[in-house]
Amino acid sequence: MPHPKIHELIDEMIFGRTFPEVHKWIDGKFDGTNGRTHWIHRHHLKAINEEYPLQPEDTLENMVARVHVIVDWLYYYKRIVFPESREDVIRELETEGFHTEQT
Repeated sequence: MPHPKIHELIDEMIFGRTFPEVHKWIDGKFDGTNGRTHWIHRHHLKAINEEYPLQPEDTLENMVARVHVIVDWLYYYKRIVFPESREDVIRELETEGFHTEQT
């Protein structure tokens, strides 16, 4: 994944400030060994909307998390992907040749 500072630089450019807590949450399942398969847990619309409901006070955090997902896909696969659910993430990763454990 891009270094957290890259995500924060993008935050600054788009939103005018950084959101390190959003990036910490979205990558919270990364354990140093699970590579991009950690995306299954939080790199999709369903998880983002559960953590950051689209209420006025959470809209920016929701948008930051969405941009994070798009940036990650662009960084690794040079295409825009925005999965709706964990099943979509699994399908997309398998399309890219990853064997995923559906946990």
